[in-house]
Amino acid sequence: MRDTVEFGRVLYSEDDPLGMDYYTELTLAQGSRTWGHKFSEETPWFLRFGIRVSLGWAWASSIVPGYTDVSNPVMGGFMQLIFGHEKWGQLYTEDGITEGFLLRSPSSLTSRSATSRLALVRAGYFKKFKAGWTINLFTEKRSFNIDVPGAPNQYTKSRRIGGEIGYQF
Repeated sequence: MRDTVEFGRVLYSEDDPLGMDYYTELTLAQGSRTWGHKFSEETPWFLRFGIRVSLGWAWASSIVPGYTDVSNPVMGGFMQLIFGHEKWGQLYTEDGITEGFLLRSPSSLTSRSATSRLALVRAGYFKKFKAGWTINLFTEKRSFNIDVPGAPNQYTKSRRIGGEIGYQF
């Protein structure tokens, strides 16, 4: 259906339920591809599958004392699957992970050589109405991890059920 390339995307978040003082991600490059399948020309049912990969840099800080701030390169992988109907809306699932990594020899790792990981799994229902209004009902699990050599990992997770009402032009 489509290919997308983006450069220079910035994400900044603060998330107390996940134990993050802040998380900032600069995506240097991101590419995605989406495939679609319609079961026949007459049917309103369709299936879509998309993947996205990204490369960038992340900075993170924990609200838990004793964990060093993290600054590391990151790679991300994301997937989306949609089963939809032209009038009734879409059932979807999304999941992805942004994983930090180090560009040095394992023998040079110190207690300051921490990495971060941010993950998301979401399932929901999305509907766009003719007037442009949208509704998105979802459930999701998010997790955050700081890995410091020689110390226990700080792993936190958060679940939520939510809804969004929006407008698309």
